[in-house]
Amino acid sequence: MQHLPAYVALERWAATRRVVVVAPTDPEGPRRLLRAGARGVIVVGGELPSIPGTERYAGVPTLPVGDATVDMVLCVEAYAALPTDERRELLREAYRALRPGGLFAAWIRHPPGPDDVVDFWMLEEELGSIFERTYMMAQMPWRGFSLAPVLDNEPDASPPALTLDEGLLDDAPEASHYLAVAFRQRPPAKLVERLTAECLLVPLPEPDEQERSPTKEVVKADAQEVPLRDELSRARARAKELGEELASRDDALGKAKARAEALERDLSKRIASLEAEAEAKAQQLEQGLARRLEVARSELEAERKRALALEVDLGRRVEALQGEVTRAREQAKVLDAGLEHRVEELRQQAQQAQARAKELESALARSEEEDLHGQLDQLRRQLDKAQAAYEEAEAERGELEEQLRIKATDLTVLTATVKDLEQSLVRMSERVEARARELETQANARAELQQRYDALAEERDQLIHQIEVAIAEREGTRQLSSRVEAELEQLRRRHGEQGEQLATKSQEASRLAGELQALRERLQHQEAMLDQSRSRAEELSATAAKGHEQGRMLAEVARDRDQLREQLSRRAAEIDKLEERLWEAREEVQKERLDGVRLSGELERLREQAERAREAELARNRELEQLAGELRRLEVERAEAQGLLHSRDEEINRLRRDLEAMSSESADLAGLRSDLQARSRELASLGEALEQARAREQDAIALARRREQQLSDAGTELEQLRRTAEQNSQLSASLSNELDVRSLEAEQLAASVADLQRQLEETRSERRKAESAAEQIQRRLEVEASEQESLRRRLRAREQELEDLVTANESSGVELYKLRRELEVAAQANEELEQALRLHPEVEEGPTLLQEQQWPEEAIAEIRRLKRMLAERTRQHAEQLARIEPRPEPTGSADVERRRQRLLELEVTVRAEEQEHLLAMLEGAEQRIWEMTDAADRNAARLAASLAQLEKHKEQIDELHDEVEVGRKLLAAAQARALEQERLLASERHKLARAGIGPDGLPPSGRGNDTGQEVEDLFAELEMGSKKPMVNLEPPAVSRPPERGAPAKTVSDRSGSRASPAAGRSGSRMVIEAIEEDIDWPEPPAELEEVGLQGKGGSGVAKLPPPPPMTLVRGRTDESQD
Repeated sequence: MQHLPAYVALERWAATRRVVVVAPTDPEGPRRLLRAGARGVIVVGGELPSIPGTERYAGVPTLPVGDATVDMVLCVEAYAALPTDERRELLREAYRALRPGGLFAAWIRHPPGPDDVVDFWMLEEELGSIFERTYMMAQMPWRGFSLAPVLDNEPDASPPALTLDEGLLDDAPEASHYLAVAFRQRPPAKLVERLTAECLLVPLPEPDEQERSPTKEVVKADAQEVPLRDELSRARARAKELGEELASRDDALGKAKARAEALERDLSKRIASLEAEAEAKAQQLEQGLARRLEVARSELEAERKRALALEVDLGRRVEALQGEVTRAREQAKVLDAGLEHRVEELRQQAQQAQARAKELESALARSEEEDLHGQLDQLRRQLDKAQAAYEEAEAERGELEEQLRIKATDLTVLTATVKDLEQSLVRMSERVEARARELETQANARAELQQRYDALAEERDQLIHQIEVAIAEREGTRQLSSRVEAELEQLRRRHGEQGEQLATKSQEASRLAGELQALRERLQHQEAMLDQSRSRAEELSATAAKGHEQGRMLAEVARDRDQLREQLSRRAAEIDKLEERLWEAREEVQKERLDGVRLSGELERLREQAERAREAELARNRELEQLAGELRRLEVERAEAQGLLHSRDEEINRLRRDLEAMSSESADLAGLRSDLQARSRELASLGEALEQARAREQDAIALARRREQQLSDAGTELEQLRRTAEQNSQLSASLSNELDVRSLEAEQLAASVADLQRQLEETRSERRKAESAAEQIQRRLEVEASEQESLRRRLRAREQELEDLVTANESSGVELYKLRRELEVAAQANEELEQALRLHPEVEEGPTLLQEQQWPEEAIAEIRRLKRMLAERTRQHAEQLARIEPRPEPTGSADVERRRQRLLELEVTVRAEEQEHLLAMLEGAEQRIWEMTDAADRNAARLAASLAQLEKHKEQIDELHDEVEVGRKLLAAAQARALEQERLLASERHKLARAGIGPDGLPPSGRGNDTGQEVEDLFAELEMGSKKPMVNLEPPAVSRPPERGAPAKTVSDRSGSRASPAAGRSGSRMVIEAIEEDIDWPEPPAELEEVGLQGKGGSGVAKLPPPPPMTLVRGRTDESQD
């Protein structure tokens, strides 16, 4: 039971597809796929019995199908228990067998069971290594209740909407299973959206409740019925099965919709949570990035300040060094000037000494002359002193020269050092200027970055707003899609109803075609009978055209014509109303079509907005990548600045060493050494500060690396969010594509439904017209047939009565003459008998003198009654005579005479009574003759009116014939349209079957089937009876001669109106065959033939002579007629 929800979730994609089920353990799964409309189900492996409608093969993991031949490969029950090699081989086989748009589905337990070797991550990794896209679906067990409204079973009532409330849950339940759906290539965005935005709820029965299989009525076929009824029964059974299957699919569709709504709500929640998480993470990342940028900015500012301080300090130091070098140069110049002055003094002293020596030598020369020895000693002492002074001066001069040479060397060294320092200072100034320019550039770049950061912050706000708008639009799109689904469901139901109506209308059209054909044949038959009755009526109209009621009949005919015209006007008004309804229906269909176009435009707008949001998100990701690149570039520049500082530190150390060497070589530059030492101490402090700055820089670099790592993590998270957003966009695109497909199908269905509805309305109107015309024709034909039959019976009765009256008149003329003679004799004898009775009252009753066998039974009965009355009256008369006259004693001769007189009296009485009875009968016969004459006149007038009405009916029948011809053509066109609509309906059913909805069809109504069967039976009987066609719409090739006794010209009444308007037509429009009932049609009497011959102008037979005049004696009046 736990694996069936996976099959329920996969049923949505199984319609019209080939599905391979690998190693199933329950046959219910493949059966559900078959019921869902799968084009073919192939079961590979498993230990199941054969399932009807499926193909069974062995060989897991090898799939016995060709490359790219199936649409779905499902391994639900056995995937987690397969070994690793078999799973990999199964995945490769599935990839080989699937079409480009196919999918592979696998189902596992979570957590894995003791026999399972696959978990969630392994399943996703295995499918992701083979297929391009993999989507995971969690199967979570739910427990709850459903509160649904109780509604009446109305066919047009829409099902209640499904709403999920999770307010009573603390946390969502953990997934017990996972269903993985992998696609060979990138699926459509609509399908992705259905996978990621829908949540399917699958209700299950209680554990003790058993599933109830739907009862299927078994349609029993009667072997004695005709093949048409068998096919009709099978069609009904098939339609019922299709109806049940459609109902089951509707239930499955409702469940799928509920699951789709639940998935959509779950997806909306997940998207909301993901968006909230993404927003929180983005905010955190932005805050962290802002903090990092602030920290980096502060550190950069501090570094810049330290660099500026170092630059200022270095400038001061360079200036101090330049001052020291200047002072050293000045001191060197001063020393050089003092040394030259001393040398000049020494030279002067040497010159003075030479001058003194010359003076001494001159003095010595003089003193030699004067006091050679004293002066010589004095001069020697002075010379020694001068020599000592000279030596001292020479020594001092040497020392001074040595010092001068040292100073010159020191000056040379200092000059070179100063030159080097000047060059290094120039280089340092250039580097400082370059660094200043670089710092300025970095400041400008930082300002630009700050501006870009502000722009990105504004864009982030805009993107957040756009995301909110997109979420709102997505919600609107979801509501719109739900509304579109509801409208699509309504259109589907309307399509099903219209399909049912179309099937009913097609059956009714076929039935109407049969009825129309039968009515046409019956109309031909009735027209033949009407022509025959018209010929008979024209024969009778010659004798009955001058009736006194013909005017009234013509008035009735005019009134009937007016009524028929009113009916035609009402029918035209009804046709106009039907046309108005048809145009209104067309306008409604056009409105629905415009609504569909509007919905497609809204969907296109939503799709464009989703595309714009995705492009904006991609642009933001690209800008983030650019910022990351710029951050890395700044880090590289910072590393270069750090290298430059290291090179400067090394150069300063080299200069320090040079200065130390220079200070160690020169003894005169002790002050410089002290200054240099102070400067070295300052440089050491600066080096320590630089080391501290380097340490801080290292810390900043480490912090920057950490920030870079965090940025990379944030980039990864952003990439994941981007992929999630891309998946969401793909899902929205797939949903929009599916919605486009649904909208297109809805438009096609609406167009086809509109066409079908229009054609159904046309067919319905045509059917109604045909039914009304057929009913009118049927009623008219029935009325005409009944009238014709009644007229035929009455005409036969009147002809028989006329024949009887003529024969009775002929026989009663002679008998009347004889009876008059006998009456006269009987009157005389009666008088004599009365006289004799007055004398002899007692006369015995004797036998009658009439031969009773010569009279009819009525006359015999009347005679017997009269005899009884005569005997009674005779007895009463005898009693009166006995009371009046006392009777004498009878004697022998007197008794005989009295008996003879009595017999004579009785005979005379009987004769008199008989004559009176005969006279009464004659009077009654004559009265009946007059009554029959009056009735014949009235019947003739009625016949003339009927003939006029028949002519009018003939005109109406001709008009109806024209209408029937037009209706037949329209019906043929309607049948062609019906066939075209059936073809379109078949294609639409095929499309619906592809969409998973299933074929439409309901059992036709019994009335149409019975009517169609009656029409088929009628056709069969007519074909069996006549063996040739009944109706021929072509004019006859050879004209038939008129029947015997038919008048040759049109009969006119006294007013001159034509009794047969159709008689003057050029030719008949219908061919009427003889019917078998004409065999028993009585021959017209001789009088009618004589009248017909006189009407033709020929010499007819002489009329019968009138009966001899006689006097009719009536019992209740004294009136006599001749």
